[in-house]
Amino acid sequence: MHEALDLGITFIDTSPYYGSAEERLGKALSGRREDVILGTKTGRYGFADFDFSPRRIRHSAEESLRLLDTDYVDILQFHDIEFVPLGPVFDDCYAELRSMRDEGLCRYIGMTGYPVTAMTRAMTETDLDVLLTYAHATLLDDTLQREVLPVAEQRGVGVINAASA
Repeated sequence: MHEALDLGITFIDTSPYYGSAEERLGKALSGRREDVILGTKTGRYGFADFDFSPRRIRHSAEESLRLLDTDYVDILQFHDIEFVPLGPVFDDCYAELRSMRDEGLCRYIGMTGYPVTAMTRAMTETDLDVLLTYAHATLLDDTLQREVLPVAEQRGVGVINAASA
């Protein structure tokens, strides 16, 4: 981790879904927390284990902060929203995410997912700071540039293009 930071890596993204990654990162970032933009996610906890209820996402975020050994994360996102009905995610659940930002548990809020329609809805039906979507900016797929980025620019949303393994 220190070598990556020394080489200029500044954004670290994790999730409770990634096993013990948060705990390992908390230890690895000891004394270097201010060197990174740290993001984590909430809402997805296993292959088919999703819970975006306000109570669960708050508990998950607080546990992530404990494991990461920090008072706040820079980016807190709902993880893979397309696997649950979007209506509740955009209502009560999103309100809790906003509350956590207002309380200083995170600096920015966002949502992640693959389907462009779900990601576009997330940007237009909520007031997100950031959106993470997977593999829509490749040599074979320019959907990110054609469909996602115009909406993000209009709404003032930062976009992270991720690749899944």
